[in-house]
Amino acid sequence: MRSAWMWCVIGAGLVAALGASAASAQTVSVHVVQVRASNEGGESVDPLLAGLGERLKRQYPYKNYKRVGSDSESGAVGAVLRFNLTGERTLTLTLSALDGDQVVMQASVTRGRETVINTSLKVRKGRTVLIGVPLGSDKLVLAITPAVK
Repeated sequence: MRSAWMWCVIGAGLVAALGASAASAQTVSVHVVQVRASNEGGESVDPLLAGLGERLKRQYPYKNYKRVGSDSESGAVGAVLRFNLTGERTLTLTLSALDGDQVVMQASVTRGRETVINTSLKVRKGRTVLIGVPLGSDKLVLAITPAVK
């Protein structure tokens, strides 16, 4: 009886370890769209931002929104992803964990040695979070979308 109990405990430990290993082996792909929000010129939303237009207007009330770049990077949990941004800035995302259907990341935007933003993000797979970064009188809005493969 005692040996059967021991094998159950060992088996449960192996299943947990294999599950954790499988989760850490998953690849997280992060897509970042850069949007310049400005009050210069007339009111407009870049047609490439059709899916984000209303949300941008609600969260960042400017006159116009122009897509100024996009990029994707991938890595496993623990990876550090870097994105070059408009205005000599860099976005660094550290993929901290997978928590159910959410990706946990540490986000940092720097300009040279200066940290402009440093925050933690917990984003559902396939959903988009918006982060606003000061850019003179304008705002650089980063639309960050993680996916898990």
